[in-house]
Amino acid sequence: MTIVPSGKIRVLMAQRIEEPRMQGLESSPVEESANSIPPDITTGLQPEISQPEIPQQEISKQEDTLTAYIFKKLESFGYPGRRLEEKKSEFVKENIAPDGTKNKTVKIPDKYYPGQDGVTKMIEDDEISNIAKEIQQKFGLHFNGADRSSGEWSISFTSADVQKKEAPISDNLDEVYGNPTKSNKGRKKEPVRALTLEELMKQSKNNVLDKLNKIINGEKNAS
Repeated sequence: MTIVPSGKIRVLMAQRIEEPRMQGLESSPVEESANSIPPDITTGLQPEISQPEIPQQEISKQEDTLTAYIFKKLESFGYPGRRLEEKKSEFVKENIAPDGTKNKTVKIPDKYYPGQDGVTKMIEDDEISNIAKEIQQKFGLHFNGADRSSGEWSISFTSADVQKKEAPISDNLDEVYGNPTKSNKGRKKEPVRALTLEELMKQSKNNVLDKLNKIINGEKNAS
């Protein structure tokens, strides 16, 4: 024989059955996922849900930029990462010329971060030279000069191949020896030197003899 509850007992039993159902509807999908994972047998604790990982290729791409390089370089100079994070958008300025040439300017402080002893070390030319070489090798850019002003270094780079041209040396040789003419271009110009006293006397004597010979020969012809 089956006993069927009635009256207040039946209502109470229905409420007890309904409450777990309502609680299940109110729980979030994350809670249901977590509750579905069995606890660790050794610790009795619910394991943590792992977060999705960023692919290593994307991380490497983010780190392989000129801005990321400057970030790490300034960290090596003692600057705190949280402060650099605020300023990293100002590290590199870029413009593209009409011919497609990319020009980049790196801006960094001209001194290290103050040390615990309060001494501030300057970033000198040799350090800038090392930075320029590393950027050239790592990013395929060409160093195009650096300026130091108002507490900062501005280091210029370009994608174009910079050829250093030798500046012409200005001297006064042309003033002394003269410019070679087109007719004797390619000929070896004889060096110019001053005449000695003996040579001057000999030249003067020869001139006098020539004049005398002309006078004598003229008188003979007249006679």
